[in-house]
Amino acid sequence: MKQFLMTIGLPYSGKSQLAKEYRAQGWKVIERDSLLKEIVESPEFQTEVQKRLKGEVNQEVLFSVQNEVAIGLLSERVRQLVLSSPEDRIIYDGTNLQKASRAGILELSRQGVRVDAVVFHVPLTEIFRRAETVFRSGERKGSFNEGARHNLERMIHLTEDPDPSEGFNHIEVREWKTELEDRERKELHHLSR
Repeated sequence: MKQFLMTIGLPYSGKSQLAKEYRAQGWKVIERDSLLKEIVESPEFQTEVQKRLKGEVNQEVLFSVQNEVAIGLLSERVRQLVLSSPEDRIIYDGTNLQKASRAGILELSRQGVRVDAVVFHVPLTEIFRRAETVFRSGERKGSFNEGARHNLERMIHLTEDPDPSEGFNHIEVREWKTELEDRERKELHHLSR
């Protein structure tokens, strides 16, 4: 049986680090951002958006239609990649914050794939700290500004925690720990051996 692990969490919450660890253990990684970029730049995406737009369109309507089309095409593509993959262990690295963005992908559970989730709960203050560190290091272009802060705050308000009834086999929640708490936990674990 194929195992499919979906990450759920805000940007900078640790999802890609987890995917990197799983890749080192032999898991195939599907990166949502790369896949989404391909989809949004595809003629199929443009054609489908134009088909759904009717009459005069404002920015809000355009964004809504583009989002709906992107989620549908992304879900379909992820399902195809999983079902056609020779690998039996696959991790999907993406935010996946809303039920609507997970629903199409969770159809895999009805196709004989074990679908699990790892949810990252990290406070916004820590997310902001990590984002600023990444931008200062030059890992990402530009700077971490108020627009980025606003987008992250908006994302947290739109977040819907996953529920087993969505089709998940197992949901693991990873609560954020400060570096000191994490070090103390490791020391206690080492001493208890």
